[in-house]
Amino acid sequence: MIDGDLYQANRNYRNSDPWYDNVNVEWATDTKNSKLDMHQEDSIESQLVPAQLCLFFKFKLDDTMYCVIHSCHYKSKDISVLGTMWIKEYKDKTLSSFLSGKLIDDTDHLNAMQPYLRIIKCKAIYSQCMLIPYQATSCIVIKLNHPTDWPEEFFAFP
Repeated sequence: MIDGDLYQANRNYRNSDPWYDNVNVEWATDTKNSKLDMHQEDSIESQLVPAQLCLFFKFKLDDTMYCVIHSCHYKSKDISVLGTMWIKEYKDKTLSSFLSGKLIDDTDHLNAMQPYLRIIKCKAIYSQCMLIPYQATSCIVIKLNHPTDWPEEFFAFP
């Protein structure tokens, strides 16, 4: 439980299937728009990036809670007023094909790709979010905007 919200990261939830919540992680941004742990450096600007929770832990003699996450890259594409397209981080998977407009590479097989995992402090978790896979074998996910934000997006979208 973090700030009154319950998060799950369990590979065998109720002796059945895995359950890994998706969250928005608050990252500080530097001048090159790469992401930094919000709570490791002082920064004025921050960005919310979706991630999947994988594991919670803390060290002995330390009250700080940490979690292992599978994050998305820091860039996204608006696809409608209802959602945004993101690409999850995998080793040897670059962001350039996503940014150039090539969404799916038929040679990608998620089972063969190794996820790029990060360790963050749990206080960097901003909120829960809904991520939907673009395709079953794709590293692309669609983050649905919260329904309370939809009216604002309809009026703000060009």
